[in-house]
Amino acid sequence: MGAGPGSVGGEIRLSLDGGPSGDFADFSDLFLLETSTNLVSWGVTRSILVPSTTPRPVSTSVAVGAETQFFRTPAPPAPTALPKPTGPHGVGTVSRLFSSATRNSTAMGTNREFMVSIHYPAAPAPYSGLEHYIEPIWMFTPPRGVLFDKQYLDVLRPLNVPTNLVSHALVNAPLEGGTNQFPVLLYSHGGQYFRRDNVHKCSELASHGFVVVSIDYYDAFFSVLPDGTPAVYDPVGDFPHINLSNTLNDFSVLDAQFALDQIGRMAVEDPQFHGRLDLRRIGCFGWSFGGATAANLLRIDSRVTSAVLYDAAFWAAPATKLEGLQRPFLCMNSADPPGHNPGWYQDAIDLVQKASTDAMFFQFAGSYHYDFTDMSLIDYPTPAQQRLNAAITAYTVAFFRHYLMGTTEPLLNAPPPDGTVVNWIKK
Repeated sequence: MGAGPGSVGGEIRLSLDGGPSGDFADFSDLFLLETSTNLVSWGVTRSILVPSTTPRPVSTSVAVGAETQFFRTPAPPAPTALPKPTGPHGVGTVSRLFSSATRNSTAMGTNREFMVSIHYPAAPAPYSGLEHYIEPIWMFTPPRGVLFDKQYLDVLRPLNVPTNLVSHALVNAPLEGGTNQFPVLLYSHGGQYFRRDNVHKCSELASHGFVVVSIDYYDAFFSVLPDGTPAVYDPVGDFPHINLSNTLNDFSVLDAQFALDQIGRMAVEDPQFHGRLDLRRIGCFGWSFGGATAANLLRIDSRVTSAVLYDAAFWAAPATKLEGLQRPFLCMNSADPPGHNPGWYQDAIDLVQKASTDAMFFQFAGSYHYDFTDMSLIDYPTPAQQRLNAAITAYTVAFFRHYLMGTTEPLLNAPPPDGTVVNWIKK
């Protein structure tokens, strides 16, 4: 990176060089800029996302503050498949190991321990490393790595690609300063998937002022403990829980409630989050089997006040289907559900119809079940996929901003006129 001849109109022009290898040509480069006023104290204050196909060097301008500022790139550009978060806050992430003495344990003694990722509004701080989409150990599972063997990713790429892609979150960055409390969201991954299947949505929500907790549930296929130990939670047959069931979803709800207990402890005991988590404003969201977990949690746990449900597998939540939900929720569904089964979204419609108020349902035209995850962006990094992902994320942010922050969100008032959202139902 080189600086231009000087500042003009309060700006300085920078030239960003470097580029990806051929394996990452489908993705974007993430450049981070650290700023200093004294060449001693540095903090990441800006990120720049550049499509890999853009000719280098790339010229950009940044504003110069009241004092003379110095700029540097603390690391080479990193490849990412994820869009840049749109909120006003920086994003940090930490991992925690939760351990539950009552959790059912069948797999190598590891089920009692499970990994948790936390994304949160972060203060500017020196570069501490970007969050990798998944840990490198994933690519060593023969013959092609877990992500491809389990068909989490459809497009077969070199094994180093998914393990070298990064999110926009800085590892171990300090929580944003102040005394305000942030609302909390709990994310539930898809059945037999893992807590990182929607990292972008977690980061996006954190950039808008939420603390987002995502856990590896009992049915998570694969996880990596802090000491590097791989944990396969229930290796029954070729893959765990080939027959997902509502009984298994009950285990997931217990995991979620245990996580809420731990979040309550963090709000009091954790040095990083002490006094900064607003336990009166807790929401949850989930995809597929995790959508059923989120719905069940909303129904039975009074700590949770609202939920966003992505193509939720309500067949795994029979009690919720029967009793309904009487707290705010939004069902976002695909146009082509799993197995081409219209009952998949009809269950969501029925749930909205049972609600007395604060319930929504709609579908995204031309969308599929898998489109509600980050992995669709890795497999198909196209403009159309980016637009769909942006729309799903925007509705998620708007819903939680409205119900947990009290903001007015016009996006929730009516479907857009371009036909991208269909079968809109709102109460």
